[in-house]
Amino acid sequence: SVPADYFSARWTKNVWLDGGVHSFSLWVDDGARLWVDGILLIDEWHRASGETYLAEIFLEEGLHRLQVEYYEEAVGAHIHLWED
Repeated sequence: SVPADYFSARWTKNVWLDGGVHSFSLWVDDGARLWVDGILLIDEWHRASGETYLAEIFLEEGLHRLQVEYYEEAVGAHIHLWED
């Protein structure tokens, strides 16, 4: 059971990506971090209200590890990661 406020979470996933520049967007309320293959791309670990953060990285074709950490302080918990 996860409370509605004052919690954190971590998600990891291995994904196959084509080679080239990849643009990731992270929409979050409150704070989040995004790593790709252990490289910290987004570090916005602070209270916020529905902010979108962008990052780009060049990747070779193959399997890559994505990791997202999230924290919710209070009032509404939202997070969404996508690749543009």
